[in-house]
Amino acid sequence: MNNINPLGKTYKEYQEELEKVNLTKVELSVLGDVEKQTKKINSFLKNYTNLSKQLKDAANVVKKAKKLNDDGYDLHNKSSAIGSKFIKAAKELGVDFDTPEFREYAKASAELSKINGEILKLLPR
Repeated sequence: MNNINPLGKTYKEYQEELEKVNLTKVELSVLGDVEKQTKKINSFLKNYTNLSKQLKDAANVVKKAKKLNDDGYDLHNKSSAIGSKFIKAAKELGVDFDTPEFREYAKASAELSKINGEILKLLPR
């Protein structure tokens, strides 16, 4: 049916034009969805990059904390052995081991033990 109306177009030509307009609307709608999705993806990638960097930094901190904890326990074990030897030797010699120097040592050793416990609590299990 190719009847020409007063505006000079056939019914078929109007249908084709309408179809193009509808397709254009759909294309624009999809394009808008693509743009929104692209923004979401870019935002996600930015967040991922930031989180990834933070996780790497955190992993380095944990690694350093583990080393510090290991060093602290080694130091505590060696200090305890030295303290025990000192006390034993002082008793055998009949010398008072409760000197200002030994009290300072005992205080530092106790603080070291406390810190090692705190570091251990912070480390992931």
